[in-house]
Amino acid sequence: FGGGNTVADAMNPFAVDVPERGVSGTSYPHNFNVSWIYDFPFYKNQEGVIGHILGGWQLNGIYQYLSGQVFTPAIFNWGGTEYCQASFQAAFFSSVSNCRPILSNPGAALDTVGFCTDYTLADCGLSEYYSGAPISASDVHWIMNEPQAALFFGSPYLGIGRNTLRGQTRNNTDLTVVKSTKITERFSLRFEAQAFNVFNRQFRGVPDPFIEDGMLVDGGSAMNNYFNGSNRRNMTFGLKLIF
Repeated sequence: FGGGNTVADAMNPFAVDVPERGVSGTSYPHNFNVSWIYDFPFYKNQEGVIGHILGGWQLNGIYQYLSGQVFTPAIFNWGGTEYCQASFQAAFFSSVSNCRPILSNPGAALDTVGFCTDYTLADCGLSEYYSGAPISASDVHWIMNEPQAALFFGSPYLGIGRNTLRGQTRNNTDLTVVKSTKITERFSLRFEAQAFNVFNRQFRGVPDPFIEDGMLVDGGSAMNNYFNGSNRRNMTFGLKLIF
């Protein structure tokens, strides 16, 4: 239930002759990488004190831009009694509904969710999922896919398609500064300073896909800054004697 993964079964278990289509979970349409090595042109011979100080510098870098990974919004299946196809889900699914949330207003905040209370009312008597306050369909991004919604919309199979949303882009720069100093004809000293994610850009992958959780942008342990040190700026320094 992270990036590129979802319940294997289609929303409509009776449409066995029609495949459920969606882009691959590893779809990254934009992938740009550039790397460079730049030797500073001055004082290459490192003559004199000034030459030893100002000569032998090098700047290396790698920049990567990668499209966000796709993911599928999902709904918990609390015992199969609350959401669409209740008896079917209770028999075959233990925790996650194969019915996905219904897209209401794409312009509303991603973490806004409505819940139908009465299919005979305007906007199915929509209530805000977290507070229970009355709300209109234009105010929520998602509508919970459950029996009242199915009756109001005329079908339980109107949830959003697979892998239709994308997580955060990967936008990263690594830099290395190198200073090589000639000590003698035989010995040289090499200083290196490396900065990974030099701009300290936060990267959390894809959000929590469950709309009941408010689609928190935590990304799980594999993508979370706290667990994965590669996502925050790291700096290393070293000296190497070459002979």
